[in-house]
Amino acid sequence: QRMQEVNSALSYTEEKVPIEQLKEDSEFKELVPQNNSREDLEKSLKEKSQIFPLITDRNYVLIDGYTRLDIMRKLGFKEVKVLKYDFDSKQERDKAYELIWAFNGVRRQMDKNEKIALYQKIADRIAKIRASKNKSGESKLRADPLAFQPKSVEKFKEEAEELVTLEDGTV
Repeated sequence: QRMQEVNSALSYTEEKVPIEQLKEDSEFKELVPQNNSREDLEKSLKEKSQIFPLITDRNYVLIDGYTRLDIMRKLGFKEVKVLKYDFDSKQERDKAYELIWAFNGVRRQMDKNEKIALYQKIADRIAKIRASKNKSGESKLRADPLAFQPKSVEKFKEEAEELVTLEDGTV
């Protein structure tokens, strides 16, 4: 097992666990649109076995990889590779949402509108959780000092392949 650091706050271990040890969370499962390359994924799992690990919290609650898990169950996998992150997704939903976005925002075959909709859902849920924590005194909302500075926005515009303008004028 190898320990890794993520954003200096989240660490994970790589493990191989019995498939029946994984627990599903219906909210996480329904949050991300269905994978539109399921047939290709099934073919790859048959031919090459599991390449990318599933993402779980410390209690083996699945955060990302619901389509792969479903296919692996169908194919009769007994053990699966996971990246087990060191937090409890029931207690720290915002961390789980951040991971869902991190893993699905870049590799998932979604069109731009689906990505924007997913990002908005996740951002709304994280903001609600953090505002609630802030009111209760559990934590303080902290903005990333580099986010939304004119320089970083301009750099983003330069690097973006294509920008999408929403009805309200947001780019």
